[in-house]
Amino acid sequence: MDTNTVKSAKRRYGSFLTLIADTDVFFREMILAFYGLYMVFFLAYNVWDEHRTVVLAYQAVSAVCAPGLFFALGWLVSAIAGQHRSPKQRRSAYLGYAALSYIYYALIGIALHVFAYGEECFKTIKNILFAILIPASGGIFLTIAFVLLSFALFEDRLRAICDSPGWRIALCAVGLLMTLLPGRLVGYGLFGIIIGSDTAGAVPFFFYLIAFFAGMDEKNRRKSAETSSAGDPEGSTVSGDKGTGKKNSILTKKDWIMAVCLLAAGAFFLAAGLLQQTGLVLLGTGAALFAVFILNLLRPVYIFLEGIFLRIFHPLYDVWTRERKKVVPGSRSYIAWYYVFYACLFVLISFLIFVPYINGGYSLIWESDGLGQYVPKAYRFVKDMPGVISSLLHGSTDFKQYDFGVGLGSPMTFSFDPVYWLYMVTGIRHIEWTYNLAVILRYFMAGAAMSCLILYLRKSWRMAAVGSFAYIYSGYAIFAGTRHSQFITPLILFPLIVVAMERLIRHRKWFLMTILVAVSLFCSYYFLYMNTIAIGIYFILRILLTKEYRSLRTFFNRGLIITGSYMLGASIAFISLVTSFGGYLGSSRSGGSAVSSLITNNTLFYRSEWLIDIAAALTSVDFGPGQWLRIGMVPAVLFALVLLFCRKNRPELRYSFIVCVIFCIFPIFGYIMSGFSSVTNRWAYIFTAVLAIILALNLDRLTRLTRKEIRIMTGLAGGYGLLMCLGLKFHTTGI
Repeated sequence: MDTNTVKSAKRRYGSFLTLIADTDVFFREMILAFYGLYMVFFLAYNVWDEHRTVVLAYQAVSAVCAPGLFFALGWLVSAIAGQHRSPKQRRSAYLGYAALSYIYYALIGIALHVFAYGEECFKTIKNILFAILIPASGGIFLTIAFVLLSFALFEDRLRAICDSPGWRIALCAVGLLMTLLPGRLVGYGLFGIIIGSDTAGAVPFFFYLIAFFAGMDEKNRRKSAETSSAGDPEGSTVSGDKGTGKKNSILTKKDWIMAVCLLAAGAFFLAAGLLQQTGLVLLGTGAALFAVFILNLLRPVYIFLEGIFLRIFHPLYDVWTRERKKVVPGSRSYIAWYYVFYACLFVLISFLIFVPYINGGYSLIWESDGLGQYVPKAYRFVKDMPGVISSLLHGSTDFKQYDFGVGLGSPMTFSFDPVYWLYMVTGIRHIEWTYNLAVILRYFMAGAAMSCLILYLRKSWRMAAVGSFAYIYSGYAIFAGTRHSQFITPLILFPLIVVAMERLIRHRKWFLMTILVAVSLFCSYYFLYMNTIAIGIYFILRILLTKEYRSLRTFFNRGLIITGSYMLGASIAFISLVTSFGGYLGSSRSGGSAVSSLITNNTLFYRSEWLIDIAAALTSVDFGPGQWLRIGMVPAVLFALVLLFCRKNRPELRYSFIVCVIFCIFPIFGYIMSGFSSVTNRWAYIFTAVLAIILALNLDRLTRLTRKEIRIMTGLAGGYGLLMCLGLKFHTTGI
């Protein structure tokens, strides 16, 4: 698109032009026409596949649309080279279009196979993302992404090859020879984007190199014609086809001759029954060149229709843009819009995660403790709590306090977890699906709490979203939350307590800390105990490593405020502490068992391979070393750790990570964190929270790496991958 056209479009359509790809009108017309036509016949083929006419029409359209799209790809490659002079800008453009093409490929394939065909969600997404399954509906976009990625990485070499006539002829000949190879030569569908495959819907790039080179040449001719037209506006043609005198024409005489020859050769091979695949490729390429000529004639119609689209939607887009500019990061409206986005994204991701349970008729109730403890506990809560509330409202304490239906008899215990009141809303008849809903709701609240912490640290919504979802779908959250739903509660409270600690350190505001301590104690004194140790360590690191607060006066001043707020919060929930902790003291997990556990268990060292198992558990959801040590973060956290230690930023996070690693290595810390009852690492959710924050805070820095950091990350990824490949215990039978 020339400069005058861009300026005119911006005046007419405003900022909505940014929604349109930064390419000329003809490229957009080709993409929409060829792929739109293909999808129409693809859908018709899936509906009426028993009709031979529909099948033949689909095959014919596929043969024409594939080279047509590669013609548009060649046009795009030349357009990028002409628009951006800097190699860095061209690389960014190639990578941007490659990512966009891959997203199209994934979305089209997942939507078709999961929602239309009803295939298993997880397996299908995994197969499509890793190109094990390449759907025919979007396979062309995977090939386009591969080509654009190749140009981003090796532009100079590929450009030299494309500009050499000898290389062109050789590559086109090799591409046609590849059509003679059997389609089932390779099993992995990704290789089909190069040589073709009958087992996947990949579209082979080498088959259609003639169309790709023709698209590059035509764009280059048009670009040179526009340049000469700018210098001689009266006498030049736009097409660069000298002597025709026709503006906006396309294809030279050589192209027409080539198209006719391709049609003739393809028709000959098909009529003779020889080399049918080769003949179909030649015939489709020739027909695609004629189709490009027709699309060029129809360009005014497309411009008119695109103009109507822009006129209709650009006012709405401009309103949205103006409102978005009013939203200042850190403001209440910014946070509100973020949580709307987070809720929508959570619903989408949770649907994809839990849809196998829905389709299979499964429940999130664990058959062991879920059926034996948590469902009966919820049942008794719904059954007995109305009587308790009624008695208290009438000023009486004469309500049921002992239940003979529990074993040989047991005192009545009620959960003060706020989520339990959801059971009161739905009633006894719906306890099962309410339990499932409560699990998902807890995951949502945990992510919202982590988002609150990251946004409080004045980080962007992208950082908050990535950190939150890495946190709530970590190995610990999945392992513990699906078995013991109340174990998600500390994932909710811990980030909020960190926010309260930051408010207390920065502004000496203690009220939020008091409320959270009370709520934590009502929910579970066990997890409050672990959170207290963690937040105490964080307080010491924060004071010692921050120059602004590094003084004895600040340390004791803030320490006294924290102690007072903790004691006040504990006094609010004292009744819960008395009943629950009293029950613990009378159980087998206290007293003599704690002493015997310390004597009989090795609290100094784990087994010899423990360190390797910790490294493997860092990014594995399925594997854990044992003793409740589950981490399972996204692999990108490894690169974030490299930045954390290379750039020497956020020292409190760096030392928090080191402390967590030390806690993982030595059993004595698992013994201490479990309340001196056993060696158990149920505190691992704190480690996942630290890693999630590290990932979030270094997310933007991952796009600005130095050569040293790239070398370290490459070595780390290679070594980690080698460890995973050589260690047999880290293999999994399926995903």
